[in-house]
Amino acid sequence: MEIYERLDILKMAGQISENTYEQVLRIIDYFNEEHLLQINEENGAMFITHLCIALRRMEQKEAIAGMEEEIYQEIRENSYYSRSKETLTHMEQLLGSTIPPEEKGYLMMHLCVLFEKTSAN
Repeated sequence: MEIYERLDILKMAGQISENTYEQVLRIIDYFNEEHLLQINEENGAMFITHLCIALRRMEQKEAIAGMEEEIYQEIRENSYYSRSKETLTHMEQLLGSTIPPEEKGYLMMHLCVLFEKTSAN
């Protein structure tokens, strides 16, 4: 399955709105243009899926529990933490909204993994 196929399925199943679909496409384009990084199923499926669900929760004003401090500390120690934090700030600018702190930890985790996977190639 391709990443765009995943998005289409989520949209057709009513899991994400048209607005979320468009926002995620902008984020994928951002990674391609600014990071020269092609997000695909192998390197970014978990990140894109979590981003879709996080954006849906933001639209519906649903809250989630924040990440445990011990886990977030591991993320802060990751060599891609700074890059991930900067990327998340750019994503918020693209989205035109602030991502809730509870979602940021999980997105930072996925961004660190994405950057780790793509730097190994």
